[in-house]
Amino acid sequence: MRNLHELFEEVCEALYELGIDPQDLVTGESDACQAAAAIRVYGAYQPRYPLAGNLQSLSVLHHEDVDDKVVWLSVGYAPSDMNPYAPHELFEAY
Repeated sequence: MRNLHELFEEVCEALYELGIDPQDLVTGESDACQAAAAIRVYGAYQPRYPLAGNLQSLSVLHHEDVDDKVVWLSVGYAPSDMNPYAPHELFEAY
C-alpha cells in the first residue's frame, strides 16, 4: 500500500529531475508554475497488460472499510494523441 507521503516524495523527485524546484511551485513562482503546467502526467494500470489513462482528479473520501480518509486518483480514458498502452517498465519495480 502506498501513502500520500511516498507519493509526494516521488512527485518532488520527478520535479527536481525535470529542473523544477517544488518550493517554487508552493510559493507560486511564475517560471516554475509555467514549466510544471507544460508537463503531461498520465496513469498506468494493469501490470500484465498495461494501459494508459489520463489522471482526472485526486480526491479525499471516506472509505467504507477503513476508518480513516483515503486519497483516490481517478484514471480516465487513454490520451487521444498517445498510444493507449503504457510501457511495461513502469511495473518492473513492483
